[in-house]
Amino acid sequence: MQCRLSAAMLNIDDAKKALAGGLAGSFATAVLHPVDTVKVYIQIERRREHTGHHHRPSLGDTLRTMRAIRKEKGIGALYSGFLPSVLGALPSSALYFGAYELVKSRATSVLEARRRRLSGEGGCQNGPLPVQQRAFVNALAAASGNAVSAMVFVPKEFVKQQLQASKSGAIGAGQILSSVDILWAAVKESGIKGVYRGYRATLVRNVPSSVLRFSVFEELKRLIVSTCVTPSSQLPSFSLRSAAYLPVYLFLAGAVAGAVSSGLTTPMDNVKTNIATRQLSQDMSIGQNLRTLWKEQGMSSLLAGMKTRVLYSGLFSAVGLGSFEAFKSALRVSDSRPLSLPRLRVWLAGFAEPLSVLDRRKAHTTMRGN
Repeated sequence: MQCRLSAAMLNIDDAKKALAGGLAGSFATAVLHPVDTVKVYIQIERRREHTGHHHRPSLGDTLRTMRAIRKEKGIGALYSGFLPSVLGALPSSALYFGAYELVKSRATSVLEARRRRLSGEGGCQNGPLPVQQRAFVNALAAASGNAVSAMVFVPKEFVKQQLQASKSGAIGAGQILSSVDILWAAVKESGIKGVYRGYRATLVRNVPSSVLRFSVFEELKRLIVSTCVTPSSQLPSFSLRSAAYLPVYLFLAGAVAGAVSSGLTTPMDNVKTNIATRQLSQDMSIGQNLRTLWKEQGMSSLLAGMKTRVLYSGLFSAVGLGSFEAFKSALRVSDSRPLSLPRLRVWLAGFAEPLSVLDRRKAHTTMRGN
């Protein structure tokens, strides 16, 4: 009976997960857009510095570059491409997380059913899958999410990066004025193919990156949830295993997963950015574009903007994955913990809790010392 009820609720939960993903993606994109603008600027300026087309010294430090763009072009330059980026992130992230969660749940069900058949056991409940099978499920789900969302993600990134590069001054300010101008010019020049510049590079970058990101995050989340399931009332308020710390740990898990995956895929991100901003040809293969960057400045060209990308992706994954879990709870998805009003307060207070805990521990230590 439990299995039938779960199957009947699956379609509703799938829609809720997609909505939660869209909201989380838009939220994270909006919060971190200035950092993304700096990353695009550094990647383009590094290559223009080598080819002799740059018009100012390349700045490698994220905050220094941000201040320079703000001083020279105004605060608005850091938010160039903001609207298409945030609006495009809603359907793109909804498709991504929706496909990811759908494939993950279906693949998990298939593997669990196969295990029951092989073991001769019945019933709906069973133990967790082995780590190898969980890794396979996460990889398959992440790749599927990328393949589906790329149809929206690539045009969105194309428009956003053209605006970022133009208005921040990386490729000549004033050349392109609006999102409509960009789309019309691309279609007029190359047809619909024009708005999918960097499509192959995006998939080659995103698939391994997301496979690694979600594999790390899902395992960390599994460990965190199993550690923090004890109700806060059954533990001292300053215990690090208190469930009140769950949002903090999920935030940190997302940051670690994003930083690791983005750092390892920085060369492909450079190729994608330079193709989207017309610094490299989309008619050449990915290997040829990688060799072009390598010939110009070696490894420094392939790793341009790596520090900013790791910072951005770490924060984006932390905010995005953390808020995705929060939105799932708020929408009462069946496989998440209910987020009632008291629990919502716990989620929000969880980020401030460590400071108060440190204060209580310090006070406790002082009292013992006296």
